[in-house]
Amino acid sequence: MTTVPTIEEVLRHRPPMRVLILIRQASSLWQSASVSSDRIIEEALATLHVRPSDAQYKFLVNEKWPFLNLFVFALYHGAYRSASAHFPHDLPVLVVDYNRKGTTVSIAGSVRRREVNVRVAEHHNLNGWDREPPFFAD
Repeated sequence: MTTVPTIEEVLRHRPPMRVLILIRQASSLWQSASVSSDRIIEEALATLHVRPSDAQYKFLVNEKWPFLNLFVFALYHGAYRSASAHFPHDLPVLVVDYNRKGTTVSIAGSVRRREVNVRVAEHHNLNGWDREPPFFAD
């Protein structure tokens, strides 16, 4: 039987991963999400207890929906190459969900993990081979 690693174990080992940030309309961060992606990413890093100075990260995607604003960034992925990002990669995904009741942090299950990795590749494909992230959609 395999054990599922904890969020702390994943972060301690620093594998290349993606972080999905969900900002729900009822969250106190809703207004900030429309103004500053840097502030949102820094907030997520603080939630994960990762110092921005230690976090090799690359902002990838921001999608705005009527009641949800989502961000994806690569964390500890120094080898990130836009030239190969047009194809889905199987990277672990941490989910930081800011909602009315507070904040929830989890490791994405296989379905959400695949969905996030495919969606990042789709953004690369939709924006062209020579474009660098971040990519925006609303």
